[in-house]
Amino acid sequence: MGRLNLHRPVSAVLLLAVAAATAQSIDARLEQLRNDPNVSFGTAPSDDLKAVPDGVLALVSWNIQVGGAAPTAGAARPPQVQAALAALFAGTYQVLAAEEASSTAHAEKLRQLLPGATSDWSVSFTDTTSNMDNGFWLRTSVALRTDDVILHTGARDPAARVLIDADKAKHPPRIGHFTVGDFDFTLIAVHLTFEGGSTTESAREFRHLLDFLDAYFSTAGHDPDVIIAGDFNTPSRLSGQTGQNGVTLDGLLDADPRFQVGERRFVVTVHEPTSRKTSGANKGQPAENYDHFILSADCLEEFVQARRVDTTVLLDRSGELQPDGSRRLTSDHFPIAAFFRTTGPEVHKDLP
Repeated sequence: MGRLNLHRPVSAVLLLAVAAATAQSIDARLEQLRNDPNVSFGTAPSDDLKAVPDGVLALVSWNIQVGGAAPTAGAARPPQVQAALAALFAGTYQVLAAEEASSTAHAEKLRQLLPGATSDWSVSFTDTTSNMDNGFWLRTSVALRTDDVILHTGARDPAARVLIDADKAKHPPRIGHFTVGDFDFTLIAVHLTFEGGSTTESAREFRHLLDFLDAYFSTAGHDPDVIIAGDFNTPSRLSGQTGQNGVTLDGLLDADPRFQVGERRFVVTVHEPTSRKTSGANKGQPAENYDHFILSADCLEEFVQARRVDTTVLLDRSGELQPDGSRRLTSDHFPIAAFFRTTGPEVHKDLP
């Protein structure tokens, strides 16, 4: 046993105490999130149509469905998407991770649909040979350190689009490092393959993402705050649903020994049904639990809550009920949102 250092500076003792308290807090929050589908750590917006409080980051993820940002003149769905984006938190969210943007033109059209002036937003997007790309749309007050598209071949086609590697990701994920206030984090936007509802195929792609994360956490200077957002086409354990062969996202993480200790621990959030029925008497109503935020342990210092947003953002709005009485869905998914503190004693930047 080593000797107790009775002469350690008081400041060092305090730092150790803070670190121990933070670790305990992370462990407790991780346990709660794995067992309580409705847990919240602090105050999140209670009305999804009102502005986000100061000092809180609202991160929105939404599969807008191909065509939701179609740049073609007269396209029916972009105005519906625009109305929903304007209603959501009164348009005050800071970052949108969107899935199923078809091209650079669609990415720019989506920027024009966002609340406020087009100049209020910047875009992080790369066109690939998939017609369902992932990207980030962020307010100019959000600092973007680096961004890239991942899990592709590295080659380009004659139109300069990145060639996908269909074995790893039919819709290549996008990664970026962001800073909002005193909170910095790495965000990955994903859309796992659906393959006619085969969760086994979604799981296969997810394992390639875990391989990427294993390399990421092994890289010197990485940020331990990692958020994976998007359409996983796979349910969470707490949703009460299971995919093909009983697959859940939690089960895939629990089965991987690389992500069981320290900063490599993850937790799945958002357990409500997030996809929407596209036909029948209940058309437009919630269906499957497919959309999530997966959070690394270190994110729990800043994390407040994650959830599906108020369904009235889309349901029974004039943008969905057409003059002929038909119902055209704004998207076949509801948006989801995650909230993080950007100031306060638990909030600190990990990278200089």
